[in-house]
Amino acid sequence: MGLEYPADPLAWQAWQLRRQSIPRRIRTRFAHEPDEPILSAAPGDVDVVISVRSTNASKAAALLEPIRHLRSSRVGIVSDIARTSLLPAADAARATPANSASIIAGARDRPVTAVVPHGVGRPHEVAIRAARQSGGRVFVVQHGLLTPFAPPLPRDCTLLAWSAADGDFWRSGRRDVDIEVVGSQLLWVAAQRAAAVIDPDARPTFLGQLHAAEIARRELARVSYRFCHETGAVYRPHPAETDKVSRAQHALWRRRGVAFDTSGVALENLETPVAAIFSTGVLEAAAAGRPAWGYHPDPPAWVAEMWDRYGVARWGSDPTPPPKQPTVEPAARVAEIVAAATASTD
Repeated sequence: MGLEYPADPLAWQAWQLRRQSIPRRIRTRFAHEPDEPILSAAPGDVDVVISVRSTNASKAAALLEPIRHLRSSRVGIVSDIARTSLLPAADAARATPANSASIIAGARDRPVTAVVPHGVGRPHEVAIRAARQSGGRVFVVQHGLLTPFAPPLPRDCTLLAWSAADGDFWRSGRRDVDIEVVGSQLLWVAAQRAAAVIDPDARPTFLGQLHAAEIARRELARVSYRFCHETGAVYRPHPAETDKVSRAQHALWRRRGVAFDTSGVALENLETPVAAIFSTGVLEAAAAGRPAWGYHPDPPAWVAEMWDRYGVARWGSDPTPPPKQPTVEPAARVAEIVAAATASTD
């Protein structure tokens, strides 16, 4: 099994648009994008550009943590907005309009190395174009679990994957993608936390995913409610569940007696068992030593394959074992690989 769209970004974007609600499609179509992305960097040469559109936990771990291990004065961040505060030398950093020509000029005839997440967007395109035009390399850092509906990788890139299995899955037979296994910084950090003392009789927390495009919302709602109703689990809405349809669904479940997690406690600080259909939170919990499971009474084939690829245990069996961690911190390994690529072009 591999990607539905292994090498066609336009087909993937069309699928993603079809999966959106009509109001969201309209907002997406008419949403205003900045004329140019913004480059945040300290004065001087820039030879590594990191593309960032959001700073949620998984993307921050994958893309921003490696900055700690790189020479900060030569790293720039390309984003929709200024991100100077994310650079170690934040006081000296400046924000300027970014296009591929301006980035290359800032590199002073040095090849540019682009480090990007998977996905699409103007910052990613600008960073990749700068690398291509300057003779540099493009690295894609995996930041979350992979489903068959993940976006295709850019051509001629190096994927920094969580595992060899993820690398093969995402490459999906392509010959223009190289793979380096680095592990997951998100799961590495979770594994460093002291394991919480879990009450074996505590009600589990079900991690909501009503926002997910990979499964029909009706099915997501049916499975979520069934688990909470049958087990007495507490439902924890995903931060993206703020649209009208999700809020109406929440209200219905509350009337039916489903308890909601309104504590505001960060996911990594939950002291309950967790379950979800295909949330990264299941592996985070397992890495931190908490009981965690995947749940779907009749999972689609790709969900079952995904559970197997990540070692996620089915609800009703022994909990998911902690994911095996690499010997080197993933952020440090990403930085090492990127720095070596940059040095080889000096």
